[in-house]
Amino acid sequence: PTCPSIDLGVTMCIDLRNPLAGVTTLLVDMDDCLYSRSTGLPQIVREGIHKYMTDVLRMSEEDTNAKLRQYYYDHGTTLCGLVYHGFKIDYDDWHAKVHTDLLPYDDVLHPNEALIEAIKKFPQRKVLFSNADIKHCRRVLQRLGIIDLFDDLLAFERLMPSMEPGTPVRCKPQVEAFKHACKLANVEPEHTCFFDDSARNVKGAKAAGIKVVVHVRGAETPADVPPAEGADFTVARFEDTPAALGLL
Repeated sequence: PTCPSIDLGVTMCIDLRNPLAGVTTLLVDMDDCLYSRSTGLPQIVREGIHKYMTDVLRMSEEDTNAKLRQYYYDHGTTLCGLVYHGFKIDYDDWHAKVHTDLLPYDDVLHPNEALIEAIKKFPQRKVLFSNADIKHCRRVLQRLGIIDLFDDLLAFERLMPSMEPGTPVRCKPQVEAFKHACKLANVEPEHTCFFDDSARNVKGAKAAGIKVVVHVRGAETPADVPPAEGADFTVARFEDTPAALGLL
């Protein structure tokens, strides 16, 4: 057994011979984690957010270009940043315009047998944990052929205290969001394993006391990019996680 030293205010002992010992629930991210960025969906979402900021929020092109990325990095999501800075956004309208009414799900997402088999190898409860809206989550999971493999879906609507415009957005990588997700999933953080492609979310999960944190960095990530702070394991694709965690 080893207790890695992580400067996050949390020290969690993990037996590398059986890293999932005591883990009863998997919290799994979706976008860019269960499918590749090469689908082009992330770029289409960014374009949809840009259009929303200019057309609906009436922000200038210059302001939009600066704030879209800044708010994403400062607050976890651009939406969270916009609300923090005073915009009262209709959340359903936002998600429709940047996800469900925009994305070509049927054209780029298809059942992935390797992904299906990888998910099935885990005997633990499987809970999706996404910052996106529930309609988007369901469309993606259905297209990938894995919606029936998840026991619960924790999406934007369930994480939020209210859908009233102006309500502060609760989302990853906020420690509060991880703790709330564990509460909704009826599991303690120390009995949880979390999977995500975002280095910031990996760090937030470990700070929230999640026992095992897996960074699914994406096959497109350059090899010289350093491992995410707080990650117990790093893999290129979710399909690689059973082997990394000793389930083969």
